Amino acid sequence: AVDWTVESSGVADAVEAAGGNVVGVVLTMSYGEDESSGGPVCTGGEANAPDTITGSSTKGEWTLSVSDENPGSHNVNLTWHNASLLSGVIDGLTQTEIESQLAFGEAALGTYNLSVTVNAEAFNGALCSNNDDGEEVATTVSLLVLDFTVLNENGDETSSLTVGDGSIPLFLFAGWVFPVVGVIAFVSINHRERFQLDLTFSEPDTEVVEGESTSDGETLVDSYRARVITLSALYVAQGVPWGFITVTMVTFLAAEGADAGDLAFLLTLGTLPWSFKFLWGPVIDFFQVPELGRRRPWILIAQTGMITLLITMLMVPNLVENIPLLGLLFFFYNVFTALQDVSTDALAVDVLQSHEFERVNSYMFTAKSLGGVIGGAGLGTIIGTVGIRGAFLIQIPILVLIMMVPLFMRERPGEKRFPWDDVES
Repeated sequence: AVDWTVESSGVADAVEAAGGNVVGVVLTMSYGEDESSGGPVCTGGEANAPDTITGSSTKGEWTLSVSDENPGSHNVNLTWHNASLLSGVIDGLTQTEIESQLAFGEAALGTYNLSVTVNAEAFNGALCSNNDDGEEVATTVSLLVLDFTVLNENGDETSSLTVGDGSIPLFLFAGWVFPVVGVIAFVSINHRERFQLDLTFSEPDTEVVEGESTSDGETLVDSYRARVITLSALYVAQGVPWGFITVTMVTFLAAEGADAGDLAFLLTLGTLPWSFKFLWGPVIDFFQVPELGRRRPWILIAQTGMITLLITMLMVPNLVENIPLLGLLFFFYNVFTALQDVSTDALAVDVLQSHEFERVNSYMFTAKSLGGVIGGAGLGTIIGTVGIRGAFLIQIPILVLIMMVPLFMRERPGEKRFPWDDVES
């Protein structure tokens, strides 16, 4: 037996030029018969005993062995794609399911293990026996590369996030979009002050009474700027998962073949914690760590839980086939998101001055809408490039970055940032 390996890197340029999608390896063998006469009474006309030549190919979990007899040739055609999908119309499969059976990426590249074994047999008669020490086998190894495109029923190339079709006539689109844009522009230009559309980090114009905080300190009760930045950042963190779940995730699953019942189940579990978020109120009021802040520890717990659940979702192998598990993870994810919402609102009530509520609340609402745009339109736009797991992954540094705001801020003078810190004035 002879064993050896070949590497796809040796023909990387040719593989890439052919489409880059390796779906098989072919071992071609050719061989003759070289028995020799073994005795003085042999005439040379004795029938040769056929030898058995076995070729084997292995790539990861895929393996194939094929045997034949000499003289002649045969192939070991090891493939790992579903060749039945290459002809006719495919029904009942999503684009991702089709691609998963035809494209294998890095898993199909690398090292291929090959083997040729010869089981030699020689003529053995009563008066004559031949000799056979094996055969010389010539081999050729080829990689099979498949370049394919999935087309829809109209013969057009499909998109990973195409759900439904149709268009809106221009006159209908312009009939409501342009007036809305005009109204927004008019209000923004002529009534900016009335509707408090200017984002300002300075203290609102109001009479400051003795003992009231200004914008000169480092804690939330001392600095108006710190209050605006902290509360707005926390509301962005709430908007991102909301937009992701209700827009990006639902659209992706629908495109991947999830039915309406699955989507309803997912949305129900994802939004249910918000219906009962009022239950968090007594909890965060009763359990407090005053030296670290009345609300800050709960906010950090909530954000840690959100990040942990996102990492857990990354480990779910097939989202469409694991809707129940995904729904359960979304439920707990939004439990923590709702906890942050309640904790942030409680923090706002604690640190905002009475004359600040109207303006800062508008900033917070706008920040949550911005987070929704990031989680919905933003992640939905790039999902075709980074994939759904990339969309999960992108949210993690966003939330970690936002988490730095409550991690290093203090609500009031005399509180600690971390348990091991000395009390700061």
